[in-house]
Amino acid sequence: MMFYVPVDDQTVYDYGTCLHTPKQFEQRDLIKNGVAPCMKKFMFGSNTGYSFVVSDHSYHSVDTVGKHRGVRNTILVNWYDQMKGNISPAALALNSAHRRR
Repeated sequence: MMFYVPVDDQTVYDYGTCLHTPKQFEQRDLIKNGVAPCMKKFMFGSNTGYSFVVSDHSYHSVDTVGKHRGVRNTILVNWYDQMKGNISPAALALNSAHRRR
């Protein structure tokens, strides 16, 4: 889950994340920052965000953030499935510490 934390409304259309179809993602123009057509582009607005299930068949990108255009402040939250073996060591440590209480 990604939460957007912009400093102002200047970047609302520039810094949003694009979701792509596999074909759109394959056709990225790597010469121009890997920009590809979006199936959906989220607005980079205050108190907004998005989530999706990451897989081998999900594709997303964001345009390169230039120094002259400021920063892209976000908060990213990842969940992992321990049964599938894709849980991070940090999450395992937190889980162990929580069970010891």
